[in-house]
Amino acid sequence: MDFEGASLSLSELRLGHANRNQHAFGRRGLNVSSSYAVLLSSASTAALLLVTTAAHADQIIDGGSSVVVSVDQPINGNLFIGYNSVGTLLIENGAKLSDVFSYGGVNFGSSANVTVRGAGSYWENTRELHFGYRGGGTLTIEGGGKVSNTVGVVANSSAAPSRVTVTGTNSRWINSSDLYLGISGAGTLEIKDGATVASFTGLLSYNPVSNSKVSVDGSKSAWTNSGQLYRAGSGNLDSGISGVSA
Repeated sequence: MDFEGASLSLSELRLGHANRNQHAFGRRGLNVSSSYAVLLSSASTAALLLVTTAAHADQIIDGGSSVVVSVDQPINGNLFIGYNSVGTLLIENGAKLSDVFSYGGVNFGSSANVTVRGAGSYWENTRELHFGYRGGGTLTIEGGGKVSNTVGVVANSSAAPSRVTVTGTNSRWINSSDLYLGISGAGTLEIKDGATVASFTGLLSYNPVSNSKVSVDGSKSAWTNSGQLYRAGSGNLDSGISGVSA
């Protein structure tokens, strides 16, 4: 499905349902209003939600494995990407996606692939972002994209590794509270080519069984903690350690 300059009002929208690979493309100010939408259900193999050219999905509500998408509404719901299978989300060309809590790679065996690309592209989580909850996932912030949340968690479970890459000048990941990298799993954080990550307190390899890695590479690349930086398990701070402050 490819919509340009359109306005959709639906009672039900399903993407990637019952073993179907389905894609939706929204370009040039597409408005989508749906009271019930499944982004990725338990029997799905793939689903892609693409928001481009300053299109806005301002409210995303999830109940179980369902996501409700509407435009210009109060932010009062959650987003699940890759609930029991694979979910892919791309935000680019100045698009903004807003929600409350976000979970990537929700259940065992699932995975999430999220890219926030380009100046003005913004993924706003008004509460927590959990990436690699029981499954795994990859989050890439590049070309001046921005992601914000309160608490950030990468690799909650030991079942699968998760990786966050922030790359390029003005690319930012802002954690207004704590950033946990590796609760029980292997989490990797890469900051390079002038990108920045901010948090209040950084916790690397939170449990002794976890194994996480942080690399900071390139001029002006930095992970800045306004509070403290803690390491419990076998976490590693790789090259560019001078870019990490606490």
